[in-house]
Amino acid sequence: MGGDHLTRLAKAISFSFMAHKLIRPDGTVSYELAGEPGNPLVILGHGMADSSGTFRFLAPRLVDAGYRVATVDLRGHGTSSVQWPDYSTTAIAGDFLALIDELGGARRSSSATRTAPARPSSPRTSVPRLSGQWRSPAPPYAPRRPATCS
Repeated sequence: MGGDHLTRLAKAISFSFMAHKLIRPDGTVSYELAGEPGNPLVILGHGMADSSGTFRFLAPRLVDAGYRVATVDLRGHGTSSVQWPDYSTTAIAGDFLALIDELGGARRSSSATRTAPARPSSPRTSVPRLSGQWRSPAPPYAPRRPATCS
């Protein structure tokens, strides 16, 4: 029991020191990576005004379960660069797809990659979404009518 707890704690601490940079045309996206290269890839992306540190306890558990885990600092967050010309969901989806390609994973990621089906080079089999909102990137957006109670 004590050894398992110490092992998980050590992994949680050491996980935060494995930082990498993904070079994009307009900046760099920071991510941390853990797990064996042959294992299924999971990419964890945080919400607005947060950082990849959100996953400091989840990521080691996923690694223990046999996954290769990348936790991403979105554009303008954490240690990613801040002067991007575009912070849209579509741009973030491009970052996630580039990271998936860089790491050699199947294209399964967070809700941001739901914009990917419009791209012919996007062979994805599933897109799990744990939280967050998603909208179609194709304008014009249809106005929503407020819900009414009767």
